[in-house]
Amino acid sequence: VLVWNCDERPVRSSNTSDPPTCSPTHRLVGHADSVLCLAWCSSRRLLMSGSNDQTVRVWSSDSSWECVRVLSGHLGPVLAVGVIDTIGRLVTCSDDRFLRVWTLGTWELVRETGDGHGSAVNNLVVTKGDQVLTFDDTTAVVWNADPWGIVRSVPLQGEVCAAKMLRSSVLTGNFDGSVCVWD
Repeated sequence: VLVWNCDERPVRSSNTSDPPTCSPTHRLVGHADSVLCLAWCSSRRLLMSGSNDQTVRVWSSDSSWECVRVLSGHLGPVLAVGVIDTIGRLVTCSDDRFLRVWTLGTWELVRETGDGHGSAVNNLVVTKGDQVLTFDDTTAVVWNADPWGIVRSVPLQGEVCAAKMLRSSVLTGNFDGSVCVWD
């Protein structure tokens, strides 16, 4: 994982409309394989990274980006991580079909479920209303975060390979080259 500083203006330019230059400031080393996903917890200033090595590493920006915790237990690559900051939870998803829910700070595993998905859970989005949407090859599942539980499952037309929140909509990028907007 590389941490970048993008606050600097180009040296030769005094024009404030020029885009900033970016330079790496820290290299976070610890995963034994490729890093596949990242999530930021602004209230605790923590970065979570999920990896092909089946772990999630927690990095503290307050301690010069030191790895402060390694979360393990998934039996496949960790494909998505998401923070539910309002209730202090981290959700991790894996190729093993399982979602794991951890308490931020104590890192206690509070929930593990394979319900709702028949294949690798490859993406997740945390909504503004503290719901979690998870995606596999054929299904989107909407979860309530507190108390945890399935709200509904939605069959998908194509395989989702990327998912993001934009205001109150969910955007998905699909393997067929399409982008879908979900209201």
